[in-house]
Amino acid sequence: MNNIEKIKIIFSSVFSLAFIKSIIASFSYFLFEHVYWRKKINQKGKCRIHPSASIRNARNIIVGANSHININCFIWAAPDSKIILGDNLLMGPLVQLHASNHGSKLSGIPMTFQESLDEDIIIGNDVWLGAGSIITAGVSIADGIIVAAGSIVTKSFDTPNIVIGGIPAKQIGSRK
Repeated sequence: MNNIEKIKIIFSSVFSLAFIKSIIASFSYFLFEHVYWRKKINQKGKCRIHPSASIRNARNIIVGANSHININCFIWAAPDSKIILGDNLLMGPLVQLHASNHGSKLSGIPMTFQESLDEDIIIGNDVWLGAGSIITAGVSIADGIIVAAGSIVTKSFDTPNIVIGGIPAKQIGSRK
């Protein structure tokens, strides 16, 4: 293929309806994923939220003062659930908080169409959610808890200042 043929291919691609549709879709996705929710989220004070964080139903999310939501974190509240993040929260990269699950009954209705099961997530003050940890719907985490990297938290922990970890998470230590 010579240079003229390459240029023709480039021009026919750039000046096509498919290219324009792709640019519009990409820009719309960017606005939805990284911009729109920022005016809806409830921040109690100064906090840092990385531009790559993915937020759903931001009006149902409260972020405490001086909290940090790191790169590629997912914080997904549901229309009927809240996620409350305490003050001075540290969130490592790739942390996920999901306040909803699909229904999974054997009812003849595919799971994707079943009613969702929404429950609040409440994270206390001075909590550190380690990189890659996952917090599921209905979980509360007391003040001062450290969640080890890669842990999956499926139940609440009410004792402050402990270290939890594992799949599913359990107490593995305490802060000293």
